[in-house]
Amino acid sequence: MPLSGCRAAAALALAVVVVAGVAARPDDDGEEFHERLTVRPLPAGHVLLHFDFNMTTERPLDPNDEHYRLFPKSIGQIITKYQVAEFDIRLTQGRWRYSTWGTPILDAPSGAQLLAWIEANSSVVADHRWAGVQQTLSGVLCASLQQIGTDIHTLHYGVLPREVVCTENTTPWAKLLPCRTRAGLGSLISPLDLHDSSYHSMGITVFSERAGTGRRRWVARFTLSAVLDPVYRSNTKQWTLKSLISHVPSVASCSPVSSSCTLIADSSLVGPYGGTLTPRPDAVPSSSIGGVATYSLQGSQVDLAFSSPNRVPAAPAPPVLVQRHVTGRGLQSGGICVTVVNTRPAAQTVAVYDTLPWYFRVYYHTLALTINGSSLALPGTTRFRPARHSGTPNTIEMQFDLPAHSTALITFQFEKVFLPIKDFPPDVSRGFDLGPAVVRCLPNGPRLYTESLVVLFPGPDMSMPFNVIAFTSTFLAFFFGTMFNTLYRHPTELANRVRGGIVIKLIRRVSARLSAGVRRVLGRSAPTGTGEKDKDA
Repeated sequence: MPLSGCRAAAALALAVVVVAGVAARPDDDGEEFHERLTVRPLPAGHVLLHFDFNMTTERPLDPNDEHYRLFPKSIGQIITKYQVAEFDIRLTQGRWRYSTWGTPILDAPSGAQLLAWIEANSSVVADHRWAGVQQTLSGVLCASLQQIGTDIHTLHYGVLPREVVCTENTTPWAKLLPCRTRAGLGSLISPLDLHDSSYHSMGITVFSERAGTGRRRWVARFTLSAVLDPVYRSNTKQWTLKSLISHVPSVASCSPVSSSCTLIADSSLVGPYGGTLTPRPDAVPSSSIGGVATYSLQGSQVDLAFSSPNRVPAAPAPPVLVQRHVTGRGLQSGGICVTVVNTRPAAQTVAVYDTLPWYFRVYYHTLALTINGSSLALPGTTRFRPARHSGTPNTIEMQFDLPAHSTALITFQFEKVFLPIKDFPPDVSRGFDLGPAVVRCLPNGPRLYTESLVVLFPGPDMSMPFNVIAFTSTFLAFFFGTMFNTLYRHPTELANRVRGGIVIKLIRRVSARLSAGVRRVLGRSAPTGTGEKDKDA
């Protein structure tokens, strides 16, 4: 056999082995990828797009394993290195309008939120691993999570309300997907369109569960929610996916590595309210159950179009409505008031969790619960923990029964701690940010978040250092300038110095010659006697 024929046969055999290995690997590691897009019309003409990407693997995660097919490698390294049993991170810009848009698909507070369950034998080890998780996720998502702080429990929870979410966070988040933004529903992720929205939230949730085979399975869930306004974009309530996300060249399609790919559209406004949905659920492989149209994108592409009805009903209200605001006046002390309104015709058990940074000295004896204007004794389940200086925050946990259509007020007072100048942010005049309080209806109700607050502090006069520096620099400039002029400059006679420019020199030369000529003329015309008398004198 010729040499070229041997090489061709060897290459063909190697290709067969490689293809066989690649084809057999999915059955060995049990990795799967599922993607889903939910489209929900909201009141006032807004549209909710919720992307959901799930990656699962039944292979035991090994820190020395360098080969990952679908499951993100960086996520696996975080789990194995820091012994994380579960974590959830959210990066949100804007606030969900509960009273207008109803209950969201996934709740998230404004800014950044990180929750992690870390396996550790002591609080010292847990704090060290918690700091490592913060720093690693900050690098992966280009965020500033290391500013969240520390805690002393195995379950760590931290919020950063002033975190600004932008396209620099969306790009590394999308790179963790198997096909990134090149194929599948990931190709619809346009940072320019999604960040130009009324609400934007993206997150990563990683947890483990028991698979049907009995083995432990890790699940990485990537979610992204955005509330877009078609009226603001195209001045009409008629929209399509292409018009909502105009910076992408394709429509909804399936990824070549996904096990399932579905498009879910809320069809509750179709029919009785006069709305239309195109294509109809029977135009592609789909199912319509309970006002939800599900389109299967396996082998097909869908560009969903919706015509807004003449009358849009109000969104179903969440179980409770929550609100929080600052009370008091002045810069030395103040208070917090959390309002919880029961919107159901039945009583509900409500749990409230609130945190304040260590530079708020909370007076726990002022903690009070008022329902419909009547003061009640604090429930026996109320727990609070004071803060440590430059350490753990103040925490308040309360659980109580809220009657039907009732309003509860939770109030307490605090004093602002005197801070050294190194603990102030660069923009002192803006104030300090407080993370939102968390309210939940037990046992299985959604988590609701209040607003993030800004509290002013008696800060130092940041202009004083500038004034001192400017005054000192001016004084030193005058002093050294005068000293150098005195020591290094040599005095000269004014007559010997030629001053002025060319024009001044010409004028002086002409005037000198004219003066000399006038003197000569006057000398010739003067009488001789007068000159002799003057000479004798």
